[in-house]
Amino acid sequence: MHTEDIMNKICINTRDELNLIDLDLVACINASGNYSNVLYIDGNKIMVSLGLSQFETIIKDAINKQGISNTFVRLGRSVIINNRYLRQ
Repeated sequence: MHTEDIMNKICINTRDELNLIDLDLVACINASGNYSNVLYIDGNKIMVSLGLSQFETIIKDAINKQGISNTFVRLGRSVIINNRYLRQ
């Protein structure tokens, strides 16, 4: 099995909802105060009640557990991008 075949999903449980986020389909994550906006490559967007630093830690932990390379890069204080989809 190739590492590209593994679906990288994280589960974010908040007080009101449960979000299953497929990291392979996330283009970027933008900060919005104490929340984060997750933008998928198909244009869909969800808001999660986590700050960007918390989100970054969850992504790193999930990817480290699977032993695959991290394609997410933090750019400044307000955005994390998936460099798999970076074109320019």
